[in-house]
Amino acid sequence: MSINVGDEVLFGKANGVKTRGRVVKINASSVKVAQLEERGGRPVGTEWRVAPSLVYPLEGKSALPALAPLVSIPPLTGARAPAFRVGQRVAFTAKGRTITGTVARVNSKSVTVNDCDDGSRGWRVAPSLLAAVHAPTRP
Repeated sequence: MSINVGDEVLFGKANGVKTRGRVVKINASSVKVAQLEERGGRPVGTEWRVAPSLVYPLEGKSALPALAPLVSIPPLTGARAPAFRVGQRVAFTAKGRTITGTVARVNSKSVTVNDCDDGSRGWRVAPSLLAAVHAPTRP
């Protein structure tokens, strides 16, 4: 069963409260629904951006089974892949000097580096500015 703009649906968590609404817009990863009844103190007409898996036809089955596969997040590969691990020693240049430290946290756009040799509390650095520091091998 598919759904179109203007269709009346129920939306909400599978095991939670459902609210009647009208589909306003359908995107690849979300559905905009205007509520047709009061919900949690919000007036009729309030628009919600809802995941397709949380939109149901009035009969009770999921209304958008074909929409879920359209939401695909490409795997991180190549330059986008995180190249650092928590606990790894790294180095970067800041304020004209090279600073070494230990990776404490890896995010998609930044790496938190603690235990720095400059005496600071820590730095948040773009992964592209970091270089791994390899410990010398012991004889």
